[in-house]
Formats: sequence, structure tokens, C-alpha cells
Amino acid sequence: MPSQSKQFEIVQEDDLGSGDFGVLLQYDNKGQYIKVTPNRNLSKSTFIVACKTIFNIDKVFDQCTVVTRLTKKGAPFIIHSGGDMVTFCDALLKARRLTVTLIPAEKIETNVQLENEVKDPFMQDEWKNLKESLRRIEANLEGKIKNFEVPFSEVVHEGVLCDGCQINDANRIINTDTTDCNGFIRGPRFTCLYCHDYDLCYKCESSGFTSDTHKVYHNMIRSNSYDPKLTRFVLAYHRAGEMDINFPLVSKYSVSDTPPKKELSEIKVEGFYGTNDSTSEKPTVSESDPSSESSAPADATTNTDQEFKDVIIEVGQHNKPMFDFFSKIQSEEELSSLMQDAVSWRIAKQWYGEDIYEKLEKYETMMKEKVQQEQADSDAVIDEDSLGNDQKNRSLRVEMSQKGHLLTFKLFNDGDETIPNGLKLVFQCEQRDRVSTPIKCNLQMGPNELQPGNYKILNFNYRGTLEEFSFDCPCKIDLIDVRDQIVYTSEECASPGSSVFYLKPPTCEMYRRASYRDVPCNEEYEGRDGQYEEPNAFHSDTDVISTSFTEQEDNGEEAVFVDSLSEDYDLLSDSDIEQV
Repeated sequence: MPSQSKQFEIVQEDDLGSGDFGVLLQYDNKGQYIKVTPNRNLSKSTFIVACKTIFNIDKVFDQCTVVTRLTKKGAPFIIHSGGDMVTFCDALLKARRLTVTLIPAEKIETNVQLENEVKDPFMQDEWKNLKESLRRIEANLEGKIKNFEVPFSEVVHEGVLCDGCQINDANRIINTDTTDCNGFIRGPRFTCLYCHDYDLCYKCESSGFTSDTHKVYHNMIRSNSYDPKLTRFVLAYHRAGEMDINFPLVSKYSVSDTPPKKELSEIKVEGFYGTNDSTSEKPTVSESDPSSESSAPADATTNTDQEFKDVIIEVGQHNKPMFDFFSKIQSEEELSSLMQDAVSWRIAKQWYGEDIYEKLEKYETMMKEKVQQEQADSDAVIDEDSLGNDQKNRSLRVEMSQKGHLLTFKLFNDGDETIPNGLKLVFQCEQRDRVSTPIKCNLQMGPNELQPGNYKILNFNYRGTLEEFSFDCPCKIDLIDVRDQIVYTSEECASPGSSVFYLKPPTCEMYRRASYRDVPCNEEYEGRDGQYEEPNAFHSDTDVISTSFTEQEDNGEEAVFVDSLSEDYDLLSDSDIEQV
């Protein structure tokens, strides 16, 4: 029978089941398994009692060094404190079997003695591999230190600063192996052929210095002596590269047009650090192509003799989606539009913050809810009208007539309801060959209601507002209230050339339209370029004349118009006549 204890149970290896947790204690070439429960009663006292019972060691943590390995190939781990026991329990819960080696303290003097005491062959190999790795690291560091030894040189490149060392111009690094008393580069100077005005000293170039624009694979020119023409040479090199891309060189010996450059037949996408020496098959010139025959002398080299090679572009897998996106751009117009969109997006992020995506989603949700609410409200209004006013006729007829610059609107209430007072008639007219906003005028209907069977007359002098008017032009008439909400509107499918309009209350679709508060009217005057300008003294609101008549007021008599209307004559309404 195995020994029993409240904290552990001494067992054989075969007695441990697949779900049990076992610890192998090793001491002085002896080993014994104990069965424990790591999530309940495993602590330092468990090891103390177990070592006292099995190996007769009174205080194991004072007399020995407790060494274990948390994983199969992990480094040696020494158990000393309660926190180490917590780490040991977590590892035991995962591995279910761990080995603990007890090494007497007097035998641990050097790493060599610890290696000899540990009988686990795998542990000995780990010590050897660790020491070998340290030797290689030490040798590598010594080699790098030697490489950074800058050869002494008295050559100073006047006015040239290192873009790797001299980051802050206010606090320059001076009087070093690579800088003089002014901070200028001393010794070899390296100038990048791809970056604008970019120079490095010997130390920064040897260490592989990079920045947001400069990369280690950029070609650089090394100058050992001061050369003031080097900067101009690099600038000319940049310009020559741009000209070679946009404008192919023309041979002075060729009398025919220069053949266009061959398009890339293949683009290989590889890993960022991958290399591939293989290239696509070189293009060949067809013998039947007459343009392939060169008219240059035999000893001259022309563009037609140039051999083009395929270009291999190496991009990382994380950059492949971006590469695929830009490869679809076929023209400069598309690229320019894309750049403009990027600038607009950057400005939007500056105005609305980095969380613009979340704000747009919230705005979209809010607008959907608003549309649904307006739809529900309009449906409710329509249902109310259809239920309570099915038998009512709410039509309004408007007959228009023209005399000179005067437009007359005669409103007939053909319905069964009274038209309320305080309304405003809005007349819109689109002029021919005009692409700007349509002309719109507002006419007050006066303080009197329009009873069923009666009519009201409104006059509008369009002199100075419309160049010309014809009933063939698209027109529209609306009646709005003091809140600028549409009360009556004309039918959209009115026949062209008709001078009679039939107005009805707006439908569900009309309820969803914008109010007239956002629509410019005749109170704002339009300029030549389609923009609205401020009114002047020669063009005022006095051009809009509103005159109202009802059937009761004119006693059945029609309105009388003056036949000879001059350009300087304005019709007056009743409100313009002083009462004596």
C-alpha cells in the first residue's frame, strides 16, 4: 500500500492515472513519485514534508537548491519563494508530470558543478548549447565593434550635415570621428540617389540607418573628398530619371519615329526579403516588322538595338492588397482623382477627428430613423385625410394670363373647403437656355379667406426679373403657409403650354420634400455666372406687385388692365393708395 498524507501521496509511476498530477523528486541518484493536487494543497510545505518523509531532509529549501524544468525543453527553473510555487503549479496543471531535482547547497559553487550534479542528459546538453550561444554572440559583437571603427580622415565636407546623426539642428553633434567643430561630415560622405538632399556619414551608413523615406537598399554615392558639384549632379540625376520615364530619347541617326517602349509582360510579386534571379523571356523583334530595321550606321547604337528586360517588383504579403489596388489605375486622370480624394479624406479627418467612421455610421443610422419617422407621420396624415375627408373636394384652380410684363393669377376655389388666409403663392418658372436655379416669386394672398365658389386675383410684374415669359416654359405653382410648408401644389404632369393649373394638397411623396426655407426665391437675385448677388437700387422688390380681388369685392366685374403699359410704369395695389 502506498503511503498516505493530507498534502501528498507516495505512489509508483504505474499507479498514476491519465488525470492525476505527479511530481518526480530526485535526490542523490534516487527518485520517488508523489501524487499531488496543484489547485488545492500544493505549497512549499508539501515539498518540505515529502522530502522529510522520503529523503530525511529537515529543511529542503535551506539545505538544497530545488531545480525543475517548467516545460520539456525549457530552461532550468529554481523554486525558492511562494511566487515560484505559483508558477510551478501553473506549469504542472498543463504538463501533469514534472521532475524536481534536489541539489545540496554546499555542492553548488560553480556552473560546472551544477552541470555535473544534474543527471538529466537533456539538461547537460542545454548547458552546453547555452555556453556555445554566448560564445557566438560575443564573437559577433566584437566583429561589429571592429566594423564601426571609422578610419581617421581630415577631409571635411563643408555645409553638409549627416541626416542620421544631426537630427536636431539646434544641438549639433560636433568634434567626433565623423563630424568637425561645426557638425559637418568628416571622412567619407554617402549621398543617396533616390532621396532629395540626403547624406550620411560613415558610421550611419555602416550601421544601416533608415528613416521614413530612406531605406537600406537605396543606391548611394561615396565621396572621399569634398566635391561642391555633387549635389547638382544628384539633382540632374533625378531629373534625368523623370525625363527617361515620360519622354523616350530619340536617336539622332534614325529618320523614323522612335518605337514605343515595350510594356511589362510580367510582374512577379514575392516576399519583401525574397530574391529571384530568374527573369521573364526577353522580347524579340519580329523580322517582318519594318520598324525593326535601323537606318543608322553600323557603328552607331540606336534605341531599336536596346534590349528590354522584365522588371521584378518585390513587395511583402502585407503590401499585396495595396499593390493590387494601384495596379488597376490605367490613366493619370484616375490617379489625380484618387489623390484628390485622399486629400479630401485627410481634411475630413482633421475636421471631424480620427473616429470619422463611427460618426458616419451614427449619422447614417440617425438619418434612416428620421426617414422612417417622417414616412410614418406622412402615412398617418394620409390615413387621417382618407378616413375623415373622403367625401370632400379640396381642389383649387388657377388660371394664368399675360399682358405685357404683367402676369395675372386668378384662383378659383372649386372645392368644398375654405382656403385659409395668410397663405403665399409661390410661382416658379424655368427660362429657356438657362442652366441656373429657376426664377421664383412670392405673392401674398392677403388677410381674407377664399370661400368655396369664390375667386381671388393676384398680379405679378416680372419686369427686370424675367427676360421673357412663355407658357411653353415649365412652370409650377404652390401655396405655402407661414411656416413655409406646402399646403397646395400643382400637378407635376401638367401639359406644356397650358395656362390652367390644378392645385391639390401634397401627397406622401411631397411630404418628404424639403421646405421652401432652403430654396432661393426672387428676394435673392442671380448673377451672370449662376451665383446669387445682393440686390441693388435699380432692382428691388417693388417689381413684384400683388393685387387681390374676390367675387364679393368686385361685384362680379372683371379686372381692368391698361393696354399701354410702359417700361417705367408699375401697377399699384390697394394698399399703396393713401386713405384720406
